Amino acid sequence: MFFDSIYLVDSFRNEPLSNGFVKFSIQQKKDNPLETRIENKASIYFDKNEPVVTNTVFHTIGEEFIEIKLISSTFNTQFNVKSIKVFPNPFREKTQIILDSDELENPSLMLINMQGQIVKVISSINKNTFNIEREDLSNGMYLFKIMEGDKEVGNGKIIVQ
Repeated sequence: MFFDSIYLVDSFRNEPLSNGFVKFSIQQKKDNPLETRIENKASIYFDKNEPVVTNTVFHTIGEEFIEIKLISSTFNTQFNVKSIKVFPNPFREKTQIILDSDELENPSLMLINMQGQIVKVISSINKNTFNIEREDLSNGMYLFKIMEGDKEVGNGKIIVQ
C-alpha cells in the first residue's frame, strides 16, 4: 500500500506530530490450528531514503478471544428437546439456532433485548432451525425464546459483536 502526500512533520522539529498510525485487518486462512502464530511487520519509506522497518507484532490463534458455545438454555420436556445449538455465538453478521427435538408444527423465535423488549420474531426455516441476521441489532447480549403457539419450547442467550 502506498500513502502519498501525508507530509508528517520532521521528528527533529516536533516528535509527537511526526508519528503516524495505520490500522488494518486481514482474514486468516481457514482451519488454522490452535497455537498458529501469525506475524506481521511493515517497511516505511520516507522520500527516497532506505526503509524504516517496524517491530514485528504477532497473534497466536487461540489467544485473546472469548469462546462461548452456548451460554445457557432451558428446555420444555413436552417437546422432547435434547439440545439447542447456537453457532456461531458470539456472532457478527448471522447465526443459526438448531433445536434438537421432535419436529414442531409452526415454531417461532422471539429475540429479546436486555430491557425485556421483543426486537425480532423469526419464523423457522425448516421447523427446528432459525437463522438470525444481524441487520439493525446493536452489539450486546440478547435472550431468545423458541415458541410453539403460546408454549415455550426452549430459551437461551446469544451475543452480537
